[in-house]
Amino acid sequence: MQPFNPRWIVSFSFLGNRLIQEDYTLLDKEKGIFIIADGFGGDEKSAQISCEAVRDFLFKKTGDSDATLSFGIKEYFSLSENILLNALIYANQKLFYFNQDKPINKRCGSSILASYLDGRWLIVASLGNCSAWLVRKNQDPVELVIPRSLARFRNLKNLEEEKLDIPLIALGILRDFHPEISAYMLQPSDCVILHTDGLSKRAQTQLFQLELNTLKTQEMGLIKEILKKEVFLDNASLSLLFF
Repeated sequence: MQPFNPRWIVSFSFLGNRLIQEDYTLLDKEKGIFIIADGFGGDEKSAQISCEAVRDFLFKKTGDSDATLSFGIKEYFSLSENILLNALIYANQKLFYFNQDKPINKRCGSSILASYLDGRWLIVASLGNCSAWLVRKNQDPVELVIPRSLARFRNLKNLEEEKLDIPLIALGILRDFHPEISAYMLQPSDCVILHTDGLSKRAQTQLFQLELNTLKTQEMGLIKEILKKEVFLDNASLSLLFF
């Protein structure tokens, strides 16, 4: 099934007050693969390793109805969802073994949000503290995944109050994990927003207030103006997919 490719994509990345950039974004419009990751720990490449491992697995398996999935199949998931689950297991295995011979203070991990298109279906998998939103015309924005952070579970009313943006689960830490996986049918004019936890609630709200479903490429300056006014304390990455 041919992917329902976005008409255009815009992506931003900010260093914030950090010395190194540990976020990583991997977008392939033609293949319909969109991945962001937020790395942490002893190696700044953890997010890149995670994204590239998921992409490599998806390159081999998507579009193959006879695909052999090395890590098994869950009966309650569709084939597309099982492929993405296996891609995350593969990435976790790569990062886990990357850490294996390192002392505890040198090990690394990453939150990840991986998605790919199967026709008009957007398959989304999340592990950790990244976010995804669907903005549809004449509807309130819909949160596609629940970020698993200490802040999220300590204070639902004000997620930024204590800055507890610590992922409760991530790639590279444990052999076994259970990612959140869902599928959403897209419509023309939909906008999907993917971002790491460095984007503030204020900036997010301002983005939602734009007419994203009718925004044209020449109006991208409106997004830049919002982000220009933002004071980034942490690494932040943001991608908008316009369908």
